[in-house]
Parts: sequence; structure tokens; C-alpha cells
Amino acid sequence: MASFLEKIQKRPESERKIIFWALVVILGVLFFGGWLLALKQNLKSINQDKLRQELRVEDLEKQLKDLPKVELPKIDENQLKDLENLLEEGPPNP
Repeated sequence: MASFLEKIQKRPESERKIIFWALVVILGVLFFGGWLLALKQNLKSINQDKLRQELRVEDLEKQLKDLPKVELPKIDENQLKDLENLLEEGPPNP
């Protein structure tokens, strides 16, 4: 190991920088890959049924279904034209 480091120290500075950044990139990729694998395992270990019970998803779905439906009023063509005319006229003068 010491002889390997001595060989690197004898190289020009530009080559040492290239070696350094190459090692930084390689180690970064390895750590990122390890983190992704750990994240994948953690996500698999989550019990989805237990999570749904804790979050009470069924109760929320039932509450959403029980909400009153909003119905928009039906406007025929004549009423729509009347509204357009009123908007074009602007506010009434006092």
C-alpha cells in the first residue's frame, strides 16, 4: 500500500488530481447505489395493510363518498346570451 501511494505521489499534480476525482466519483456512485438498495429494502419492509389501517384510508374513502355532490345549474342558450349582454354593458350607472 505504501509503495502504491509513493507511486501516486511521484506523478505530476495534474495526474494526481485526475486520480483523486476519479476515486471521488467511483465512491460516490457506490455510496449512492448502496443507499438505493437500502431504500428499496426499507420500502419493501413497510407493511402496506398496517399502513392503510394506521392512516384510516377506508374511513377517509367513506367520508369522501358521503360528501354532498355539487350540481351546477343548467343554463340554456338564451340565459347565456343575456349574461353576455349584461357583462358587455358593464356595471349600472348610479
